[in-house]
Amino acid sequence: MLNSLRLPKRLQPRDPSNQFLDSPPAAQLGHQLFFDKRLSGAKDMACATCHIPEHYFTDGRPLPIVATNTSLSELPTRHTPTVVGAALHRWQFWDGRAESLWAQALGPLENPLEHNSDRLAIVRYVLNEYRLSYLQAFPNSESTLPKLERLPEHGSPLSHVAEYQTNWRQLSGEQRSEINHVFANIGKALAAYQAKILPDESRFDRFVDGLNLPTDNQSLSYLDLHEQAGLKLFISEQTGCIQCHNGPLFSNSDFQATLSSAEIIPEREGRVAGIALAHADPFNCRGIYSDAPDSCDELDFAKVNGIELQAAFKVPGLRNVAKTAPYMHDGGFASLSEVLRYYNQAPMHGFSHNELQPLRLQPYQLKQLESFLVALNSELITDAYWLTPPTPPSQGDNS
Repeated sequence: MLNSLRLPKRLQPRDPSNQFLDSPPAAQLGHQLFFDKRLSGAKDMACATCHIPEHYFTDGRPLPIVATNTSLSELPTRHTPTVVGAALHRWQFWDGRAESLWAQALGPLENPLEHNSDRLAIVRYVLNEYRLSYLQAFPNSESTLPKLERLPEHGSPLSHVAEYQTNWRQLSGEQRSEINHVFANIGKALAAYQAKILPDESRFDRFVDGLNLPTDNQSLSYLDLHEQAGLKLFISEQTGCIQCHNGPLFSNSDFQATLSSAEIIPEREGRVAGIALAHADPFNCRGIYSDAPDSCDELDFAKVNGIELQAAFKVPGLRNVAKTAPYMHDGGFASLSEVLRYYNQAPMHGFSHNELQPLRLQPYQLKQLESFLVALNSELITDAYWLTPPTPPSQGDNS
């Protein structure tokens, strides 16, 4: 069992729907875009605004900051997850509304609470400021680029601005397709960059290696007795942690109803809503912008209804979990100890479906379990170059 939890020696993200996932030019473009605030409507928010490298690519907040130029009065309801290792997960977003990292990357760009920009403005900006980088990342695409001089400044099918929606509807089908192809490639470039953000081995992994070598007398030193006791609890039938937090990422990449907040409408939130959005997304694996529309088993065979999907949210990986507080889909718990106490008590919140069962651990056992989780901390295997803002594009890049 422990070997199944060990991080592979070589991590290789795969996504057939994105043929550019391991393309160096695409990663270079994605690196630029990830840190570029000018992609946002108010020119003050980048992907890195919420996914901060120094915070393990989270923001350290219960809920993310809101776009300064939004006209909406509502606030975000979902905690910012880390992007470390995101390319290794099957589903993206807390409700799994995207089944690829490139489709996920497009969502915040037009979300009125996040980047709050629009599709035409984003495509125009990238082709004006990063044209050479774009053509290097996506060769043979120049002949199909939209004629920007013939297009309005703004337009999107998802915009909350009526004028922008009207602009989009007035475009021809060919123009919309050309814009969407560039927009999809922007997502693929961002995914290629994020695919480089990966965790390194932890003390737990070295502990497992040592157990596989009978002559290694140092194996037990990688985890102290407190942490080893926590590991035994983690994989025990009593806690059942391993049922959901399994595999090298300590996640089954599925969705579970653990209902950390009573302020939720189960029939409308969680996986039950996310899978419907995934199927409706024009940028999903089956769409015309996918590079492998015939290889979409995850989407094709995903369950689309059932009470177990209601208020079910993505099971996060636990590697480096001690570095990504606060926790849960709503950021409701400030520390690991709070999360463990919640799971130990497993309140029902009055909902008809809740997969939690009380752990019934003693206080000292909860501390042991927390110590083991901390032992999953590690550095990143990512070169330092990718962890800092790149040099802004030169004026020659848009020629």
